[in-house]
Amino acid sequence: MTEKDQTTTQEQAAANQILDALEGSAIAAQHEDVKRALSQLMAILLPEGLHAGAERLYTFTLYAERLRAWQVRLGHREAARKTYITLMKARRRWLVREGLASGRLGLVIRSWFYALAGLLWGYGESLSRWFVSSFVMVYIFGFIFILVDYLKVNAHQSPVFDINNSGTVGMYFYLSLIAFFDIGFRSISFDDFTGLWLIDLEFMLGKIMLMGLLAIIIRKFVKQTCA
Repeated sequence: MTEKDQTTTQEQAAANQILDALEGSAIAAQHEDVKRALSQLMAILLPEGLHAGAERLYTFTLYAERLRAWQVRLGHREAARKTYITLMKARRRWLVREGLASGRLGLVIRSWFYALAGLLWGYGESLSRWFVSSFVMVYIFGFIFILVDYLKVNAHQSPVFDINNSGTVGMYFYLSLIAFFDIGFRSISFDDFTGLWLIDLEFMLGKIMLMGLLAIIIRKFVKQTCA
């Protein structure tokens, strides 16, 4: 056995000892140790933090999953939530490192979805982050629509978005809102493909955000069911 393998075995034995102590205790729910278990596991298995190599990250995800299940069982919801967030971050980093090391582009692409889920809806844990992300997207596209029409008019061309010829700024944000949530385009026409491409892009982002909302609802339902 190499020195590296021996060190890894010792680290895993220490991690097992932490979790075995929790699971073997009849009064584990009263122990403060369960709240510190995540930081202890990270200190043992990820001394470099989430910048560790693929092998260490993968090992950590296995133990973190076991710890999260135990925290849920004990009713430590906040501790389980923090473990879950750290677990998702570790998985994303593992996908990147393993994908680059093995030349598997699919793993790297999967890591992008993990990053997107963390940024936009907190891996299914944050409804407030979902609302803020949706609000920001709607306003960004509203400003883009305004800018596109402004540039067109200044170039003495027809505006891209003909919104009942109203010319009001608020209608651009209304257009962005109905495109994002796919409510319908009853009174709106497009004079060129620029408008169609922008609307389609926002429509696809809206569908991605809908998936995030469903993930949040499902996770909350499962937590309530298991409580």
